[in-house]
Amino acid sequence: MKRLMIIVAAVAVMSAFGETPAAEPTEEGVRNPFWPIGYEGTRETISPEVFKRPKPAASDPSKLPPPITAAEKASREAAKVAAEKAAKEKAEKEAKEKAEKEAAERAEAERKKREITSAHWSAARATLKFGGRVKLREDDAIQSTSVVINGKVYSDGDYISITHDSRRFTWRVEGLTDHGTLKLVRVRAKYIEKPGDAGKQPSKGAKK
Repeated sequence: MKRLMIIVAAVAVMSAFGETPAAEPTEEGVRNPFWPIGYEGTRETISPEVFKRPKPAASDPSKLPPPITAAEKASREAAKVAAEKAAKEKAEKEAKEKAEKEAAERAEAERKKREITSAHWSAARATLKFGGRVKLREDDAIQSTSVVINGKVYSDGDYISITHDSRRFTWRVEGLTDHGTLKLVRVRAKYIEKPGDAGKQPSKGAKK
C-alpha cells in the first residue's frame, strides 16, 4: 500500500510538470503496423536489449610488415631512377633507329628514282621509229648512206638523243656502210632534274 502511494505521488508530480512515465512493454507485445485493420495475429515482444557494435579485433603486431629502413628506401629509389633512365634510353634508341631507317628508305627510293637500268634503255630504244636508209650524193660525187630515225636523217657516227621517263638517252649511229648492219651504241644516260629535286645529287649516267 505504501509503495502504491509513492508511485501515485510520483505520477502526480510528473503530471504537474507535463511529463508522463514511459509505458513499460506488456506481455502482449507490439502489433504489426502492416496488418489490415481488424486483424489480430501473434504479437511480437520488443527486446529491451540495446544492440552494441562489436569492437574490432586488435591487429596482431607479428603479422604486420616490417617497417622500411632508410637503406631499403634509398635502394628502391635508386632502382626506380635506373629503370626510368633505362626506359628513356631505350625510347631514344628506338626513335634514332626509326629515323635512320626512314632516312635510308628515302635515300633508297631516291636512288631507285634516279637509277638507269638496262630496262630503261630498252624502253627508250622502243620509242625510236626507223624510216629506212637513204643514199646521199655530195658535190664531189661521194655517196654516203644515212638512216631516218623519228623523221630525222642520221649518218654514220652521228649521235641520237631522246628524253624518256625523266631520263636523257644518247646513242651513236654505226654500221651505215654498204651491206652493213645498223647499230645504235649506247653512249650515256642521265636523270633529268626536276624542280622538286633541287639540292639533290643526281646519279651518274650509266653506260650499258
